[in-house]
Amino acid sequence: MKPAADRIVLASVAIAASVALTACGGPGTLEHGVVKDKRGHAAYTTTEYRNVYRETNCRNITTSAFTLSAVSKPGPGGSRSSQGGGGKGSQPKAPDLKKTDGKTGEEGTGGTRRVCDRTLERREPYPQNHPASWELELEDGGRTRWKPVSKETWDETRIGDRV
Repeated sequence: MKPAADRIVLASVAIAASVALTACGGPGTLEHGVVKDKRGHAAYTTTEYRNVYRETNCRNITTSAFTLSAVSKPGPGGSRSSQGGGGKGSQPKAPDLKKTDGKTGEEGTGGTRRVCDRTLERREPYPQNHPASWELELEDGGRTRWKPVSKETWDETRIGDRV
């Protein structure tokens, strides 16, 4: 066979062996063994918050290429560079003061665009649901795997049991 055909045959055999091992429950699966560890938690809900803004003081601005870049990219001391750092428990970041809608003319010729100031109106709570999770760490012949189980199985099983 030609070298290119050898590569195709070799790749085909490798793929077929991989599919056969996966389909037949090869070395990757571990359904039974000795319980080495348990982990789990009941379902719970946390509350996250999202900011809701209101557009105010909207106006149309006729722009040239120069004013377009000056409005959309403020320099030092502008609204974007004065934002504080974020993180849990800190104050929300100040919104961008210039929000644009609409379109400008061709590049370099300017045009008209709509510019609005944004004001933080409220922080809206929304729930994040986290489902229950119950798992057993099984070991068999030196291989280990975390296996998801029902709450009842998790309660009835002890470390060292064979399942």
